Amino acid sequence: MSNIDVAVINGAGNMGIGTTVPAANVRLLELYKKYASKGLGGYAVSLDEKKEDWTNAINLYNSNWMNVSELVPLAKSQYLPIFNVSHTPSIYILNNKGEIIQKNIYKDNLSNYIDSLFK
Repeated sequence: MSNIDVAVINGAGNMGIGTTVPAANVRLLELYKKYASKGLGGYAVSLDEKKEDWTNAINLYNSNWMNVSELVPLAKSQYLPIFNVSHTPSIYILNNKGEIIQKNIYKDNLSNYIDSLFK
């Protein structure tokens, strides 16, 4: 585990985004590139049911962090109840002990929070 990890739960195929990267994902990727060398890790959990949707999203985002997926219908997902996911993307910030220290912050709040962790 890194010093700080960002976990994002998303489902590109389920959201029907096609070839457009959602703004939240763009911001996460920018933060990851900015702070990866300082200890920021990334972990993406996909809720996609189809492998093609999942791999297309990985390629679209051009993310080099850990990407995982169950590739099962949402009703059979083990992740949804564990993380209490009610919408996507759901973003969790974890410390080096794996504890959630912040969740579901977006836009400038997300950038400012991550910036503050690495000052």
